Amino acid sequence: MNENGHPLPDIVKTIKDRHITPTSKRFLIAKNVAFWSLFIVCSITGALFLSLALLDIFDIGPDLFRESGVRHLPFLLFRATPLVWVLFFTLSVASGALAFQSTKHGYRYHRIFVVSLFVLCALTLALLAHSMHIAERMERTIENHLPQRAHPFLPPRESRWSSPQEGSIAGRLISRPEMGSFRLETPRKENWIVHISPDTRVGRRVRLEPGEYVLIFGEARDTENFSANFIRPLRGRGERNGNIR
Repeated sequence: MNENGHPLPDIVKTIKDRHITPTSKRFLIAKNVAFWSLFIVCSITGALFLSLALLDIFDIGPDLFRESGVRHLPFLLFRATPLVWVLFFTLSVASGALAFQSTKHGYRYHRIFVVSLFVLCALTLALLAHSMHIAERMERTIENHLPQRAHPFLPPRESRWSSPQEGSIAGRLISRPEMGSFRLETPRKENWIVHISPDTRVGRRVRLEPGEYVLIFGEARDTENFSANFIRPLRGRGERNGNIR
């Protein structure tokens, strides 16, 4: 601007020479609203993906830590949480951070601050969704409608835990305990004879009835027999000591 408040001649000439068209205020407002909307959508979707991951992490429970030990924490997290939820949450964080920095004043903030803000918002929403059992209903719906060909990318919970040679097996009971053993069917349609003893620990919510799904830690004797040290439902925490009926 010159002393009279008019644009400098060089600036006016540059605008004319380059055929620069000013951006309308409505477009700028619409652009800002669009990026804020994208940020909110990414926050919500990121929170849902995070809540699904937290659902599996919280499902581990202190009883599994006591049974397997702290040194097996990475193994437990890897088994419990499908990597697809972690991947989708990471994509939501990246998209949300870019959307926030594209808003009217978002460029002023450092990317680390933006990512931290996004994760904090997503974590708050994820904990809220977890407390309202939204993630559990979502997971049940996904597992019920997921096509078979998608199971390698998002395996059911019992499939993720079924690894007898590594000390864990999960599946559906197909018989009641009799003479110190019961039969279990894995997601791969394998039938195992699970051996129990008075030293076997059982989660408070475990029901050893046909049709119930359980998670068992112990040791595989061979390809058909498994010795149980600890039995718990695929959900629920706590344990009790004593004889198994």
